[in-house]
Amino acid sequence: MVMKRALVIFVFLTGVMAFAVWLFRTPDIDPAILEAKYAKEPSKFITLDSGERVHIRDQGNKSGRTLLLLHGTSSSLHTWQPWVEQLGDDYRIITLDLPGHGLTGPIADCDYSVECSVRTIERVREFLGLKRFVIGGNSFGGNVAWRYTLAHEEFVDGLILLDASGGPNINPAPLTPAFVLAGIPVANLLLEVITPRFMIERGLQDASHVKGFVTDEKVDLYWQLTLRPGNRRALRMRMTAEERGPLFHKDLAKLQTPTLILWGREDRFVDLSEGEWFARTIPNSSLTVYDNVGHLPMAEIPVLSAVDAREFLQKLEQAPLDNNE
Repeated sequence: MVMKRALVIFVFLTGVMAFAVWLFRTPDIDPAILEAKYAKEPSKFITLDSGERVHIRDQGNKSGRTLLLLHGTSSSLHTWQPWVEQLGDDYRIITLDLPGHGLTGPIADCDYSVECSVRTIERVREFLGLKRFVIGGNSFGGNVAWRYTLAHEEFVDGLILLDASGGPNINPAPLTPAFVLAGIPVANLLLEVITPRFMIERGLQDASHVKGFVTDEKVDLYWQLTLRPGNRRALRMRMTAEERGPLFHKDLAKLQTPTLILWGREDRFVDLSEGEWFARTIPNSSLTVYDNVGHLPMAEIPVLSAVDAREFLQKLEQAPLDNNE
């Protein structure tokens, strides 16, 4: 009798949960709809030899030094558009949606770890025929940028890290509810079907500090690109992928690439102590800290951060310039 009652309760609760998931589910958005809205000129898609279809933008002065800029988790190449507007007159600026992000979406045989993105960046470099360039990244993209530089320093003239992840996590910051859920086995499966807009809005508010930065337009962009088929599953996989960064920390001390480190003092995702650690560890580096700025300096204060980036670029040793065309 007890077993029968327990079975009835189990079936009832399972039914209630299934109904709740159905009721609150957030359906995917057709990629064609997203591409029509967010992949207008100068966006284009390239298909690499590996079969990956990657959303990129190649903008700015094609005769200038090349910058390759990488976005963070749950973001897209759109986050760099303010820098394109500030620096594009003098520099060629290439941005892309990393695997499992934006309009690139999921790719085969990828666990969405840093290693997967590093491989993709190298394939993009080969596809575009880039010989020398400056690589920069924010957050997860910063992690990818410094790991790429360690693996392929022969191609990199300079490295720019903006609130980059992958350091020793000296002072761990509290994760947003979405990131907490993404790291919990089984429970994180809910993120693949339930992703309310307010969760994305809260994440943007937590990531930024500059008043007025979060707008309805930005929230819609982040939310709708998250709903591209496969991106939510990729986020879950990335949050549970093995972090191999500590294996490479000692190698940073041997890095010869000039490095600029930009950090928001009010970053609640990656603490300033990480930026200070990068500055202590990378020999030829400098750190600039912005008061009253959060996790996204290139988007929160695009003019000031671009001025500092330009100064760094102008000070780089004049490596042989190649327009990479």
